[in-house]
Amino acid sequence: MIRILALCALPVPMAAMADTVISLYPAGTVVPLPRPESQDLVEGQIFVFNISAPTLEVIRPTKEAANGTAVIIAPGGGFVGLAYEQSMAVARRLADLGVTAFVLKYRTIESPDDGTAAFMRRQPSHVSVDPDQHRAAHAQRCSWTNS
Repeated sequence: MIRILALCALPVPMAAMADTVISLYPAGTVVPLPRPESQDLVEGQIFVFNISAPTLEVIRPTKEAANGTAVIIAPGGGFVGLAYEQSMAVARRLADLGVTAFVLKYRTIESPDDGTAAFMRRQPSHVSVDPDQHRAAHAQRCSWTNS
């Protein structure tokens, strides 16, 4: 367990890109969410919201480093959004260690967008609040209704 935590703490490139993206649904069978897929900063990390089409993003090690092992990474986010940047960073680090990593970009529920979080990020000086410390701006994404 300590090794896993230490691995996650190592510095890695943040602009990770997938070598290959594999669609998990056949073409034309995805029912899109009402809102388009979007990215947003949550506590300084890139999160992806409103994912309709699930994919596996493959991050491969170099041929010299490859050791034949593979890992599937399922980003956290409670089905509302995915901690994409963190997951890709872990995938890149694993690739550096010779492991092929598959980042699962799974379907999420539609996230509400009432403008509160955007207001807090755009105008923190007007409300004397640090937008990275204001939890209500982030917590509003975690609620939904059955309407």
